[in-house]
Amino acid sequence: MSNESEEEYFDKRWLKQTKEEEAAAPDLRAIKEFAYRSFDLLDKDGDGFLQRTELKEELENGRLDSREKSFVTFLLNSHEQIASMNDDPANADGISRQDIEYYFSLIANLL
Repeated sequence: MSNESEEEYFDKRWLKQTKEEEAAAPDLRAIKEFAYRSFDLLDKDGDGFLQRTELKEELENGRLDSREKSFVTFLLNSHEQIASMNDDPANADGISRQDIEYYFSLIANLL
């Protein structure tokens, strides 16, 4: 596996449900709940947006488990794309919960 494909795989790892989640709710809903819980934990300044600096700091602090690291890596790699899903210029520097909701709506439509 090349370096790029390994990174791409890791970038999507957070989408995989844990065994507990699969047993409880084997669908997109459990993944959304994980994303929203993680969003709340990652939004350190409480402004409702995830800026690149917040995400990079979380990766560097070493407190994240593997799935959380994968989610943060995904957000960093897709930051501009996800943040641009909402036409609100006020959030140009960060990803909002609404941006994540738009992202999940897009995924749901593709499934």
